[in-house]
Amino acid sequence: MPTTSVACRDVATLAATDWSYELVETALGSASVLPALVSLAELRVRLTRYQITAIESAAQAARETINAFLTSQLRTRVAGSTGTTNLRSRR
Repeated sequence: MPTTSVACRDVATLAATDWSYELVETALGSASVLPALVSLAELRVRLTRYQITAIESAAQAARETINAFLTSQLRTRVAGSTGTTNLRSRR
């Protein structure tokens, strides 16, 4: 039977689409081997109550946690940009 080889990059891409960052970081433990730019950090923002309610409702409708929902929305937004991963607002 032939052996199939899978590139590490392909596995990482699949993992990034199927597993949450929280799950990966928890599985790797506190001695995370993830690069700094993909390790989790806390972000605190101030939003209006209706924005918070909208995010909570959208996450619930998507059957995702708020973290997973916002991560997927950001990933979609960045991927939909003009091929850049620059998160600065366009002027």
